[in-house]
Amino acid sequence: MTVPADEPGAVDGVERLRSERWQSRPVLVFAGTGQEGLRDEQQRVLDAALDGVRERDIAVYVVTPNGVERDGERLGGDGEGLRSRYGVEPDAWAVVLVGKDGGEKLRETDGVLDTERLFGVIDAMPMRRAEMRGE
Repeated sequence: MTVPADEPGAVDGVERLRSERWQSRPVLVFAGTGQEGLRDEQQRVLDAALDGVRERDIAVYVVTPNGVERDGERLGGDGEGLRSRYGVEPDAWAVVLVGKDGGEKLRETDGVLDTERLFGVIDAMPMRRAEMRGE
């Protein structure tokens, strides 16, 4: 059950992201007002490669003026903490890949991030290479 964002017990995006360190590779989709088309297209691109997304332990966060979602689940907060942490203005578009170590690995600000580029960056990471070898 999802806790509404304005109720006690709601978890904001920054706290949730911090709790996932070493477990997932978050992809943060920041979409400002008027960027619903880009946001929807980015979601379609990721959904079309769902097996690859899951295989690489990717968690998709969508940050809009209406709040934050993680893999479709509404989180608390308005996304300001995530925008501040990653230096993304309120009406700016950005897609940011965060590694399992919590560091930023890739940023796309010119449009939709394609999965070929996303997966290529992830698959070149030492931790991902070890995962592929079964270590």
